[in-house]
Amino acid sequence: MNIISKILSIILIIIFSTLIAILFGICHNQISFSISNELFEKYFFFQFGTSEWNITNPRINAAIVGFLGTYWLGFYFGLIYSVIFLFLKTSNNLKYIFNSIVINFSFALIGSLLGYFIAILFFDLENVSFKVANRYY
Repeated sequence: MNIISKILSIILIIIFSTLIAILFGICHNQISFSISNELFEKYFFFQFGTSEWNITNPRINAAIVGFLGTYWLGFYFGLIYSVIFLFLKTSNNLKYIFNSIVINFSFALIGSLLGYFIAILFFDLENVSFKVANRYY
């Protein structure tokens, strides 16, 4: 594999990893918003500054928070996967890297869904309070 194809593969890995992380952040925040919209409306929207953007749909606002909270992590994971890619000595190393990114995303999504179902089954979501920065909401 020549240098140009390795560089293009590294860029592709970083972009793919970042996009998968963004997709996860958006999906995760939609699940979390279903459990506790108050956490988003009273904390996350202000923390990420999206409360000042005049977005009327809180689901879109939660998706933007998910984007802002995860794109950078996907970039860093892409860098790590790129280093691993450089040291793989197989013929299908790009395929293996993409498969590992999808597997990581799948396990994270499954864990989030399990947390959602545990919250639905075992907690009274109407009467849950949470503590952020020494204040109860």
